[in-house]
Amino acid sequence: MSLNLRPLFAILVLTLASGSVDAAKKPATPAPPTPCTDFYSSVNGEWLKGNPLPANAASYSRWNQLNELADRQTRQLLADGNAQNARGPASRLLADLVASGLDEDSLDISSRAAIEPLLARIATIKKGKDVSATVAALYQAGVPVLFQFKVQRDPGTGRPRAVLVPDALGLGDPTFYLSSDPAIQEIGGIYRAYSADLLRYSGVPGKQLAAQSAAALSIEDALAKAMFGGETSVELMQADKSFPNTQLGAFVRQTGAAPEQVVLANGEFFKTLEKMLAKPAIPQWQAYLRMRVLQSMAPMLGKDYRLAYANLVDQTIAKRLPRTQGERVAALVQEQASDLLSAAYAERQMSDGEVRSAEAIGDALRAAMGRAIDRAPQLDAERKAAAHRQLAALRLAIGRPLQPTTIFDGLTFGRNTYATNVLALRRWAKTREIALLVAPDWPSPVSQTQPLIGFEASQNRVIVTAAALQSPVFGRVNPAADYGALGALIGREISLGYDSLLAGTKLQALAAQYGAYPVATGVNINPALTQLQNSADLAGLELAWAALNAQGTPPDWAAKKSFLTAWAALWARHDRENLASSMQSPYAPAQWRVNGSVVNLPDFAKVFSCKAKQPMFKSAAQQVALWR
Repeated sequence: MSLNLRPLFAILVLTLASGSVDAAKKPATPAPPTPCTDFYSSVNGEWLKGNPLPANAASYSRWNQLNELADRQTRQLLADGNAQNARGPASRLLADLVASGLDEDSLDISSRAAIEPLLARIATIKKGKDVSATVAALYQAGVPVLFQFKVQRDPGTGRPRAVLVPDALGLGDPTFYLSSDPAIQEIGGIYRAYSADLLRYSGVPGKQLAAQSAAALSIEDALAKAMFGGETSVELMQADKSFPNTQLGAFVRQTGAAPEQVVLANGEFFKTLEKMLAKPAIPQWQAYLRMRVLQSMAPMLGKDYRLAYANLVDQTIAKRLPRTQGERVAALVQEQASDLLSAAYAERQMSDGEVRSAEAIGDALRAAMGRAIDRAPQLDAERKAAAHRQLAALRLAIGRPLQPTTIFDGLTFGRNTYATNVLALRRWAKTREIALLVAPDWPSPVSQTQPLIGFEASQNRVIVTAAALQSPVFGRVNPAADYGALGALIGREISLGYDSLLAGTKLQALAAQYGAYPVATGVNINPALTQLQNSADLAGLELAWAALNAQGTPPDWAAKKSFLTAWAALWARHDRENLASSMQSPYAPAQWRVNGSVVNLPDFAKVFSCKAKQPMFKSAAQQVALWR
């Protein structure tokens, strides 16, 4: 079941007006926009001038800037191995992991110390069933070979399910093994040489390298041919009987999981593997397992072997410049320690006090929604009671990961043992993944490093990431502005859970209003397409306004201006002119997203002294009210 998370900033269009120029007369300089003629442009004019649309971009907005800022902050965090800069347990763990990866002097020693026990286990293989037992032992150590155990969402029910996924090829894609394309065969040649280097690292004598490398790669070639099957399932109780040589049932039980059924992501692969392990050539399988262990640990090896890995992965396959060690460490963290990175970022960016301030705004918006439900004339007592039950169950996840930092208890990293750290990280991640099989709440795949405010309908939850809690969303200085930006955004997400309760006549009036706004010459907004988001914008603004006015002393005119200006500043955006008429977005263009919502607030015209017949003036009878 996919998340229904709506992005903080939607795709918006800025309409640009143009007019003919009388060659005989010098055109008059247009009057600058005022809040009463075009509130959006009056607030965002300086930003639009100072942040021109990049030449190669279709659009550029405050959203882009916020993403760029979060990306810089994340990269700085990934490069900082100084534990003194940490602000919590997750960031201390991350600093230790990064420091160990950047300590190039210790990489070779630490990697050999971590790998030697794994190679020693492979050397103990004497008979066929020892192969599958060793595969299980390597997996438990943090090195998956042949296949992996994963927990995935069932595409039909959304519930977690146990899946065995092939992981048998050093090059991943079977095309590299089966294609006759000369360019791909060239990559295969480089890979064979690389694999021989790895076997040399494992201690294989030079005279045996060619034979052992060929033997190991013959297994990969055979398995590559079996990589084109479909999904199938096997009951755990029957797995040992159906797959006695691969011992799939025993493998799954050793992970600590006990699902009734296991999905085989590629049934043909496991059938082929079962036949190959019936009478295995032990030296051949030992060579294959050694090579796969070293492939799995390649980014943690000494310099020469890391350079060989970079040559294969970066230059030959990805066609990119070789990455620095710092870039390799950052990539590993992002791929294998995303939960740790997310938690560390939140600790670094947000103090507990700042999180509490943002949470207080969220709580105020929840309370405002409750009062709005109470006074909604279209709802009878039964529907109001149901709406209140839904609101009471609503969860607000603001500025911190959904999982507490206690999930990292027991995970420790040495500052000069990178390979050992990575193995420990992999084991920890697998333990957490297996716990999902019986978890009542599947954690949302939302990183605190990504600016996001969204409503997760399946969990009745509003999520606000730490990366979103900075300018222009959350300034930490002006409470009224924070209500106008963060509060209105939380309010719009809360309101999405109640859009079916809005009266039809109100929505019709809002559709008529937005349908009159131009997108491009001769093209107006499609109100049917944008209706849901138009109503969410207005509802969020109404709820945030009510929440601000409920905070003890009523806001003065300066505070009210700050509130409205903060809302408008969220949506500053450039778009290429040809995007306007072709875009099929569920959101109104930026100019109308701002102007179309604020003009329906009774206090807007009062705050900015707008008069009748000015574009940003609406009489009380003309204004659309959803939840006020």
